Amino acid sequence: MHLPASTTPNTRAWKGKGKEQEHPRDLHPREEGTGGAAGIVLPIQLLQESDYQSVYVLPLNIGSSGNSFRLQVDTGSSDLWVASTSCSTSACNNVGGSRYNPSTSSPTGQTATVHYAEGEVDGPIVWDSVTLGGYNIDNQALIAAANVNSEPLSSSFNGVLGLALPLNSQIYQQIPSATSDVPDGAAFSSNLFGITPISTAPGARFFSIALERPGSDKVASTLGIGRHPSDLVPDPSKIQYSSIVQESVGPLFWQANVRAITVYVNGQPKPINLPLSSTGTNGQPSAILDTGVPLIVASQQIAYGIYGALGYEPASDGNFYIPCSQPLNISITLDDRSEMPLHPLDLTYFPPNEPSGETCIGAIQTPDHIGFQLTQADMVLGVPFLRNTYTVLAYDKPDADGTFPANAGSSRTDPRLGLLSLTDPATAAEEFHQVRVLKQPLGASAGAAQGPTKKGLSVGIEVLIGLLGFFGLCFVLFGARMAYVKRKWHRKGAAVAATGSGGNSKEGSYVLNELGYHPAPRKSHSSEPSEDELRVKRFEEYKRRRDLESSYTDDTALTRVESEHAKVDADEFGQLKAPQADDADPWEDTLVDTRRQSRPPPLALPSPPSPSLLADDMPTSRSARRSSYIASPGMHQRTPSGGPSSATPLLAHGRTQSTSNPRDSEDIAEFGMPWVPSGERDDEDRPRGERIDDALPAVAIALARRPATVVVVSARIIPLLPCTFAVKRSTAVVTVAAALAGPHTEFAAWT
Repeated sequence: MHLPASTTPNTRAWKGKGKEQEHPRDLHPREEGTGGAAGIVLPIQLLQESDYQSVYVLPLNIGSSGNSFRLQVDTGSSDLWVASTSCSTSACNNVGGSRYNPSTSSPTGQTATVHYAEGEVDGPIVWDSVTLGGYNIDNQALIAAANVNSEPLSSSFNGVLGLALPLNSQIYQQIPSATSDVPDGAAFSSNLFGITPISTAPGARFFSIALERPGSDKVASTLGIGRHPSDLVPDPSKIQYSSIVQESVGPLFWQANVRAITVYVNGQPKPINLPLSSTGTNGQPSAILDTGVPLIVASQQIAYGIYGALGYEPASDGNFYIPCSQPLNISITLDDRSEMPLHPLDLTYFPPNEPSGETCIGAIQTPDHIGFQLTQADMVLGVPFLRNTYTVLAYDKPDADGTFPANAGSSRTDPRLGLLSLTDPATAAEEFHQVRVLKQPLGASAGAAQGPTKKGLSVGIEVLIGLLGFFGLCFVLFGARMAYVKRKWHRKGAAVAATGSGGNSKEGSYVLNELGYHPAPRKSHSSEPSEDELRVKRFEEYKRRRDLESSYTDDTALTRVESEHAKVDADEFGQLKAPQADDADPWEDTLVDTRRQSRPPPLALPSPPSPSLLADDMPTSRSARRSSYIASPGMHQRTPSGGPSSATPLLAHGRTQSTSNPRDSEDIAEFGMPWVPSGERDDEDRPRGERIDDALPAVAIALARRPATVVVVSARIIPLLPCTFAVKRSTAVVTVAAALAGPHTEFAAWT
């Protein structure tokens, strides 16, 4: 399609077939297919300077050396040209070393000139070999451009590959095609599908094009030759085909009738009144599909009707300015196909000098504004429309299931234009809000796709999920730590409880074990009586014997220290008992008559031994000390008397008469208590309180020296009620029990 020179909005030049570009972007899609009759799908690269400036290029090998050149895929023109080494214009200088050298090609002696919307290209027509996707054409006619004006060429953009219908070719007009194998001026598409032998040519005669949206990789840019991309077109029968609009000389462009244009305002459709036109069929307006045009060009009536439905009018410079956050929801219906919704991101763009402004420019422009008269059609559906469709440029009519007849190498064609919508209106609205309102890029999850798609998570939600995951991890670690500490405490408590109970019992709490309180073990199922039963029996025996009438005389002054070979007998409480004869009274050493009429005179006690002697003779082991406390039964004398009996229990240990040897008192002296003979004390003349106070310091001294020993001191104290003293030092509990009932009260000492 030949368009005159023009200017773009904001006085920026529109470059027509070759647009400005600075930053190439390549999605690197993979090839699909092996070529030949199976066809092939080739990746296309998007070169873009802004949303307005977009160029889709494809690598092509030219010449016997196989040099690769990047050519723009253009469905609005039919010629192939590349900047040559003979070009000296500024545009060609931007190409650098990527220029084509025609010295090895075959000259035709003809020249050709191609005019675009702005700028032109001219140069000699040559024949050279061309290879694309494994398909090789030996004598392809092309223009070795010697002059390129107003085309922003670069090392990534070296020329144009025209894929419009062959009748529109300028080379064909100079060198008509021939039916023989001799070189001619046939267009690239004619030579490609007519490769001989035919088995090496594409099995189906069609091209397919998909164009990516900037910032999205949902749809990759591809060019299919006799093959559909399987991921984008799983079912070819979904593609809707129709015949193309033809000129009087034949078909020139991929052109369709415009049956309806609908603008949606607040969800409500507003159809646009389309004018009668002579460019289409039956008075309908028509549109040309052109991948080389970055805009949608529409007649003034159609363009004003679209913007008028939204409440916008052109500005003084002819542009339509729309808030960037305002979506344009438009659909276009071509021929008898379903309506094709357009993505609102494709219908407005930021001004080139304000890439992040609040006001955008509408992508639908009038021919007058860009400087030319549109006579071949009423609309040119450029890149903004083609990003929303999968487009098939077919040279044969497909079957009902979307397949094409096998390529027979015939020169006859029956062009068909197939379209498949790729945009879902709901998804498009969400993506527009994400980009224009939230100011977030589409990313890998955005873009157009066939049918409804899932919405990607916003940045805020992703951050929230990350924080929740972090706090969840902290909670798990804290719980694991608490469980470990709790288990450790339980183990430590059990160990302490076992240690505190002496290893004999695991019952009782940790505090009671530390205080020295150890409850008696539970009664077993054996026949042995329990401790409580034994105590009850002893108490009953005690009451029974207290009622008996008996009299005793006690002839005990001091405790007799027994030989170390004496047998030690202890009760279940660990207290030592004196051995007794078979006929001995079991209570004779624990009962003292409290109902005597008079007290016997005090006995004379020997003087205490020296401290050094006591220290030397002090027992060195617990068993030795216990053996010293055993009374000799042979030293006791019991004679009946007529006095009343006494049955007051004192302690478990009784003491017998001993000699006056000071060593016999080591059971007292070993605790550091002074040994004072009873004859030297005048306890009877002292008050009761003083005698008690004198006894307590002696007990305290003994406890300080033997903290784990219970001491009962022999003293002459006036009768008192039984009492108990308890002292705790470290973890040992020392209990002093005193049953004070007479001047010769007995005190026992044990460890």
